Order: sequence, then structure tokens, then C-alpha cells
Amino acid sequence: MLSLHEEYFHIGFSGFMTHCSLIVSKTESEVLIGQNWDWPCRYIAWGEIVILEIGENFKILTYHYPGLPVGISINSYGVSMAWTGAGYFPLVSPQPGIPTYLLLLEIMLRDSVRNISGYLMRTPKSGASIVSIADSECNAAIFEIIPKLSVRKSVKRVATRANHFEYPEVIKASKQSSWEGTKSGKRIKQFDCWKNEHSVLTKQKIKNQLLNKDIFIDDNFSAMTIHSFLLDGKNKNILMREGGTDTGQRWRSYSF
Repeated sequence: MLSLHEEYFHIGFSGFMTHCSLIVSKTESEVLIGQNWDWPCRYIAWGEIVILEIGENFKILTYHYPGLPVGISINSYGVSMAWTGAGYFPLVSPQPGIPTYLLLLEIMLRDSVRNISGYLMRTPKSGASIVSIADSECNAAIFEIIPKLSVRKSVKRVATRANHFEYPEVIKASKQSSWEGTKSGKRIKQFDCWKNEHSVLTKQKIKNQLLNKDIFIDDNFSAMTIHSFLLDGKNKNILMREGGTDTGQRWRSYSF
């Protein structure tokens, strides 16, 4: 039941709560992934950065919750991953398949965007999500997933996401409604300034964007950005900032 948390418990909040934001920046030499983890503030104490050791020579550096083995992660191969909930507008009902939380773990056991793509395309999924992946060869892609369909598109320069699907095939299959007037739509609009082929995002620009008042969530403590992240897969490093509106919060660094 913990593994099915995304499919059954999380979707109960979909009507009134804001979920996560995501930004990916790619150059010829590196891929950076930024994420705001938006969730009820009462769960802050449960989330932590851990190192999972699987066998003698393989590790995953990850943001972890009980029942969620890997959240925002980098593995020994240099694969980095972040994700956000989706399929809320309207609700995409769960189907028999691999639960989202276990699907993320399977992703992080693999060594490249190509191998991950093959796995996702052939595996039945139980829920809906938007997943960003980058590897050591500076390949990057965003996958939009619903139970009977997965669509992958490569990131050429900058890609951003909130909680709405943006690929036409997935929008049609999920019967998704417009994002106009939603909290997710507000964040999508704020991200628009970076969606062009000439954009280049430094680490500082990503940090600033994640803390932008139209991206960062402070919803009277019922839901808020409880942590912000910046993933540098090339250097196997995760930067994490505590949530809340205190501008004095520092970014802490975690590595293997």
C-alpha cells in the first residue's frame, strides 16, 4: 500500500493542493535539473537525503520518504532523475501495473536515458507522472506517463513542467482540461520566459527561478514548497534548500 501511495492517497489532494515544479537545462557539457517539492508541511520531517547501497559498487543518492525509495536522485552511473505528479485535470484513475514509486526505483537502477526509455515504453504503469531524466553523456528527456501511454521527448535546451501534460498525445489520451486559471497553469506561464532555444540557465538562475514568488509555494502552511533541489549529475551532487519563506535558508550540498 505504501508503494501505491501516489495512485491512491496522493490523488485525494488533487482538487485543492499544489504539487511540484520542474526545470531542466541542457548544454553540450552538462545537464542541470531543478525541482520544488510541494507537499503538506506536516510531512517535512519525513523527507531526507540518504545513500542507498545496492551491491558492492552501486549507489543511489536520493531524497527519500518511507515507502518512496527514490525521489529526486543521482546514481553511480551519473543518471539523475526528478519527477512531479500529473493526471489531475481531470483525475487519471489507477490501472493494474507497476506503482509509480517502484517505477522510479527501477529507473534509477539503469545506466542511460536510452535504457530507461526502453524500460518505460514496454512496462505497464499503474499511475500518472512527469519524469525528467539525464545521463552521463548529457542526454536529457522528459517522459509524460499515464497507465496506457508513455511519451518521451528529448530536452534540447530548456524544459519546464508543473502538473499539466504538454505533449499532444498525452493531453488527448488523458482528456486533460485547459491549465488556464489553475495553480499549475500559473507556474507554467511563469516558466515560459525560459522556453526558447537560446536560453541558458546557470545554477544561480535555476535557484532564483525555483524561489520566484509565482513558482515557490506558500499556501498558508496547508501546502508549501517544503524543499527545493538542484541536481548536477556530472558531479553527482544534489543541492537542497529547506522550504518556507525565510530567505536566509541556505542550500546544502550532498554527494557520494
